[in-house]
Amino acid sequence: MAAEAPDVRLARLEGSYEQVDRRLASLEDGVRTLTGWIDALGARIDARIDALVLWLAGVLVTSLAGLATSLLILLLRP
Repeated sequence: MAAEAPDVRLARLEGSYEQVDRRLASLEDGVRTLTGWIDALGARIDARIDALVLWLAGVLVTSLAGLATSLLILLLRP
């Protein structure tokens, strides 16, 4: 096997580095896209949880008000 000229080997290495650079850039774009998607999903989940907590608080307040009204009616009966 004949030894290749240094210029040929160097050109081959430079081509490999460029290919690695392109692949890493593609991976970086994919990670950024995934991170944005996860952030958006987290925001949607937070909004749903906030809405659920408010709904449950409303149900609790309504139930307690109904209970208090029933107790007052029972206690104030002649």
